[in-house]
Amino acid sequence: MPFRPGAGAGGHCIPCDPHYLLWQLRARKVASPLVDAAMAAIAERPARVAGKARDALAARGLGTTGSQVLVLGVAYKPGVSDLRESPALEIIDLLTAWGASVAYTDPLVPRLERRGTVLHSVDAPEAVDWDLVVVHTVHPGAALDWLERGPAVLDVTHRFPAAATGAAV
Repeated sequence: MPFRPGAGAGGHCIPCDPHYLLWQLRARKVASPLVDAAMAAIAERPARVAGKARDALAARGLGTTGSQVLVLGVAYKPGVSDLRESPALEIIDLLTAWGASVAYTDPLVPRLERRGTVLHSVDAPEAVDWDLVVVHTVHPGAALDWLERGPAVLDVTHRFPAAATGAAV
């Protein structure tokens, strides 16, 4: 069975609850290397994806600064509007800090706030000439055929096998 890591884990369970276990184990001086390693791996995923986005832009001869990047889906999982611990938020923050002009589209999340700035979901992403689209969350029924018509795609959902820039995220 293939395992393909995505952008990270979101929601209130996986990224948060194991820390309660770790806290209790550490209080009792019990080692938990497997849980520690798993939590570290989960925590590093968004930065790794942002780095892959930077690499994908560089492969096209573009610097991160000034590039137009779209994050497709910001909810932590398909079919919900919940942003708790969503890896997309850290990806947006990192790419923005590196100078990219970052927008997002998510029909279930019409607006979000990042570092004091309110962002609104792009209603017609297919009408913009993006330098890179980072596919983060694909909601049921999403019409994404426009991704096949031109933009460079970093697919961290592993749903689009033709998205060469998403390999080995």
